[in-house]
Amino acid sequence: MNRLENFLIDLKLKENLKQFLNSAIYFFDVNKCISAFKNLSEMQKSLTPKAKKIFQEEFPGIMLKLKWVAWSFLQSSELLELLEKHLLITKEFSLEVFHLPEVFRGYLIGIINYEDRDVLKLKIREALLSNHEVLDEKTPVKTIGDWLRNITAQVGQGVFDNLKENEYYIKDQNFIKLKLEDQEFLKNVISAYKYCWYSSQTREGLDDSITIEEDGKLKILEFGRITDVPALDKGDIEVLQYFIDQAEQSQGAMSAGRQAAATAKSQAYQNLQQRYQQILGQLLPNGAVATKGESHIPEVILDQLNNNLALKDTAAVIGNLENLIILKAVSQLIKSRNFIADFSIFVEAHVGQGFKDELNRLTPEVLGLFLQYLLSGKLKLSAEQSAVVGLHLARALGQSGQKDFMTFAYGDLKTGAFKWREVMGENGKLRFK
Repeated sequence: MNRLENFLIDLKLKENLKQFLNSAIYFFDVNKCISAFKNLSEMQKSLTPKAKKIFQEEFPGIMLKLKWVAWSFLQSSELLELLEKHLLITKEFSLEVFHLPEVFRGYLIGIINYEDRDVLKLKIREALLSNHEVLDEKTPVKTIGDWLRNITAQVGQGVFDNLKENEYYIKDQNFIKLKLEDQEFLKNVISAYKYCWYSSQTREGLDDSITIEEDGKLKILEFGRITDVPALDKGDIEVLQYFIDQAEQSQGAMSAGRQAAATAKSQAYQNLQQRYQQILGQLLPNGAVATKGESHIPEVILDQLNNNLALKDTAAVIGNLENLIILKAVSQLIKSRNFIADFSIFVEAHVGQGFKDELNRLTPEVLGLFLQYLLSGKLKLSAEQSAVVGLHLARALGQSGQKDFMTFAYGDLKTGAFKWREVMGENGKLRFK
């Protein structure tokens, strides 16, 4: 009798198991959900008929939710199956922790080849259109796929008109009849469906966030939009002026001088994107980083990382780092016995002495220095190559909810190169210049 069988046939143990699993799901504990899903999937194979019947009757919903929480470790075929057959269950998740476009984007950045990303985006759209789960039996439009076809017929395919889309939500009688929670769920699905219409090779469809420097200030380029990094340049009007210039340019209202400046700025952004893709493609010529299906035990990944650094296996190192970020084990990374001594020497050489206590704190400055130490110092990448990898990892940090740590590398619009932000020591503290 395996351990799962003991839990299933004892009423109190079974309820305790459900409570534990539901708690892991509620708090979106990725580590626990991955471990639980893998262990339960394996143990249920050897259950007696009586215990298997209990498991099949009472645990399917829990297993699906465990799988959704662990989406970052799924194979693409598993993700597509969830989208086609088991999307409705995510209605139980809070939008604060489960925003479907972010799920897609987080998954896509693990695929380095941009053409492969576009193929998956097409498959995602097809899976959503094939979804036959019924949102509300009382409305004429019933399935998720039918709702997507309905709004597409009324608003348009591809690049939706936001004004028309909002009018649809306000005026469409079928949509209005839905419960508020069903409306919010459907908007989330529609938003994700729209996101997958943009090619990853276009500015609007770029999945990676890129930090850029413009006029000495840091900004984030994502979803085709440029926004300020609030902590660094509050009240900045340059980005707003850029969009004003773009609008006036499209309307033919700009002066010749301002139009030339706006065109040059737009070209500079495009050049940075192309250089980012080129450098990352050179470092990872075989496409996807191995972030899915790998170990979910931080200690194991840290040992793998040490070995892969010795082998100078760039793709494997990046995969290890992404896994640690997804598992929110970055603090363990910088304190690892494999690296702490050499990292201290690296900091002394690049910043100075007297910052030992600072290295025990996980800050953006410390993490930026640590990644430079790993990527340039041990992996022997050039400064620009390592900065591009730093940006790639910053995107994973943002996706995992660690957005405070996204600003240690950037693209310089003036030079067209990618750089690390310089770190200086002041009063025993490390801070960015």
